[in-house]
Amino acid sequence: MNLPAPAWGAIRPVVFDRECGGWLAVAPEHSPLRIGVTADTEEGARDLFDDVVAKWRETLEQKPS
Repeated sequence: MNLPAPAWGAIRPVVFDRECGGWLAVAPEHSPLRIGVTADTEEGARDLFDDVVAKWRETLEQKPS
């Protein structure tokens, strides 16, 4: 699956304080990716989300060999 670069744009997570502890960062509804991550802190969840998006972007933009 090769998504064109303009379809990506900046993906900013929606972040929730979890009742069971920690934070949940999920992709917004309009995002080309549907992912979520958890971390102990809000900043950690945002950072991890950005890392995971970057890895998915790299994977999906690879040219088939």
